[in-house]
Amino acid sequence: RSGAMSSSAGILSSVARVLDRATWIDLACDTLDVSDAPRAVEPHAVVDVKQRRGDLLRDGCALMSRKELLGDDDGDLELDALLQTMYAIRDAGLDPTWVYMYDATWRVVERFRASLEDECFGGAMTLNFDVLAWFVDPANDDKTTAFTPHRDRQPDNAPGSFHADGMAKYCTIWLPLTNATPRNSCLFCVPKGIDPGYTAGDSDDLDGPSPLEIALKDKAAYQSLR
Repeated sequence: RSGAMSSSAGILSSVARVLDRATWIDLACDTLDVSDAPRAVEPHAVVDVKQRRGDLLRDGCALMSRKELLGDDDGDLELDALLQTMYAIRDAGLDPTWVYMYDATWRVVERFRASLEDECFGGAMTLNFDVLAWFVDPANDDKTTAFTPHRDRQPDNAPGSFHADGMAKYCTIWLPLTNATPRNSCLFCVPKGIDPGYTAGDSDDLDGPSPLEIALKDKAAYQSLR
């Protein structure tokens, strides 16, 4: 593949090279577009709103199928080409975030924005474009690429980060393109029911037990992990 012959040193050698559409189109072997005005994507939302809102209110997390998140027809999202381009980015020694150069990335973001923001949350949330990307090699279970346990956006006033009905005002979406496994990068969630800090916030006492120790206080609690 011509794209695999590129290197980070060559691609990042000048601002002009980075800003040249041809650089990124070549890296993707002419399978993905890079434009100033990407074509629009229809929502095609098929979210089970009642079920998913119930999951979020009860557990603070929800597992959604590819069909729910991306719709009945996701062929226009070019997921296979996007996945192969992620390999090309990796092979070129580039950080995975360079996948943001491609229109296809933002079509995926727009599809699940519409599915969740409009359908599931009824317009109560707005995409803030805080988008991150990692490369997870499904063929290498021994190489982890994950974070240590953490909370996303723990504010000083944790109770104030929820609506009156208990729905969180902030939601993180994780979308794997490769077959992530529990050994190499599968996402785990501690459900709301066993996590006192989810709504009340965590203690600032550095000498006390950690939030994870409080939530997973015995073997039975581990069975609740999602």
